Amino acid sequence: MALEALVSTKMRSMLTLLGLMIGVGAVIAMMAVIGGLNGTVKKQIASLGSGVLYVSKYEAGVHFGDDRPRKPRKDLVVADAVAIAEFCPSAAGVSPEIQDMGYLKAGGVKSSILTLVGATGGFAEANGWEPEAGRLYTDDEVKHRAPVCVLGAGPAGVLFPSGSGVGQWVDYDGHRFLVVGVLKAKGKLLGQNQDDFAVFPLSLLARQWNYGQIVDYMVIRPRGPQSVEPLRDEITELLRRRRGVRADQPDDFGITSQAELMDLYNKLTGVFFLVTILLSSIGLLVGGIGVMNMMLVSVRERTREIGVRAALGARRRDILGQFLTEAVTLTVVGGVLGIGLGYGLAGVVSALFHAPLAVSPGAIALALGISGGIGIFFGWYPAYRASRLDPVEALRFE
Repeated sequence: MALEALVSTKMRSMLTLLGLMIGVGAVIAMMAVIGGLNGTVKKQIASLGSGVLYVSKYEAGVHFGDDRPRKPRKDLVVADAVAIAEFCPSAAGVSPEIQDMGYLKAGGVKSSILTLVGATGGFAEANGWEPEAGRLYTDDEVKHRAPVCVLGAGPAGVLFPSGSGVGQWVDYDGHRFLVVGVLKAKGKLLGQNQDDFAVFPLSLLARQWNYGQIVDYMVIRPRGPQSVEPLRDEITELLRRRRGVRADQPDDFGITSQAELMDLYNKLTGVFFLVTILLSSIGLLVGGIGVMNMMLVSVRERTREIGVRAALGARRRDILGQFLTEAVTLTVVGGVLGIGLGYGLAGVVSALFHAPLAVSPGAIALALGISGGIGIFFGWYPAYRASRLDPVEALRFE
């Protein structure tokens, strides 16, 4: 009887479903996109290595623009990295690095803007990189400032599309460098392409950029997952002593781990998710109000029907159940259509931005549960009002 009543007013029912469809669809689409990104980002961060630590003179975390502290801090130097490698037993690899942005040229072809890194021979071990072709430069080449470099997959593909580029020369800032290796591709991390970079001997870029012995940061790989916290403690104790930090003073350096990177990602997506939930909640609220309005109109239009049913022996709970069933059926159908709409929207986002998708069965069950809950909440009053009609008065209604 509930289904027949809804089918008899098709247009009204469909218009009532729109708000629910939009609300549920927005939630499903967002959960699909964020769920897919979560899995991908976790894999990408894990690809950096188990518990890799990043040490800089700034506070722990990832900084953007001018959000770094204004108070000057003592710089990190190459000797700090040497000390960590020597005196921190939990460290498996240490790479002091400097970094800037620039372009490379080869054979009249210019790359897009790249991250240019100066590092020692421990770069690959600390950062978890492996050569796709060629080799990595040696400690002797770093010591003697050999004009060599190792390319990421990004610039290698642009500058040398027909080959790996090993044995070729590239130009940077008026200097020529021999490509000795190309690294395996890793893809994007937090929206940034990890392969758009080139690595040069630290001593060479330090002289070219007037860095001296200063480094921007250090990448330190622990010996295993169980060594992460011991390594953090060892680095903290060593750097505090080397930098002359008193016991009553806070650290004047920061140690960032994979946890901070995931925290950054969660912050970036969290705000967007909350805004989407807010907007979808407005859609659900509008849909719920529409359901209540439709059911109130339906109760008024079917007053005589209610009177006839009551006169023939229908109890109040029977009438309450009928109209409540109509409301819940309407909202659940809207939820199902909203899930389909959400999958469609997520597919469009995936196609446009090449984003992975992932929706858990729990999310679908939650969407259907919310839809049914809206039907019960907003359909209760009209159903209760119908069940309380006086049969005699209802039969007289015109």
